Amino acid sequence: MPNKDMEFFKGKDEDSFLTAWQAQYGVLSEEGIDELYVNITEEIDRQVESGEHELGDIFEYKGIQVGKSDYNQFHQIYLFEQEN
Repeated sequence: MPNKDMEFFKGKDEDSFLTAWQAQYGVLSEEGIDELYVNITEEIDRQVESGEHELGDIFEYKGIQVGKSDYNQFHQIYLFEQEN
């Protein structure tokens, strides 16, 4: 089974998330960001599978809003968009 991944709809969505994350938890290296995204993907996948999170709702990880969630079946990727 291929690994699932995550992306943000727009660069500003990712910037907004990383700014909030790093304000709370500190600056991350590129490797740290990659590891964080793997952890977020695993957590949202677990929550979607268990029914704890419904796609289309805002997803939070460790108290930080990641964004409104969606999932692309073909590419097996979770997508996030910041609320305005």
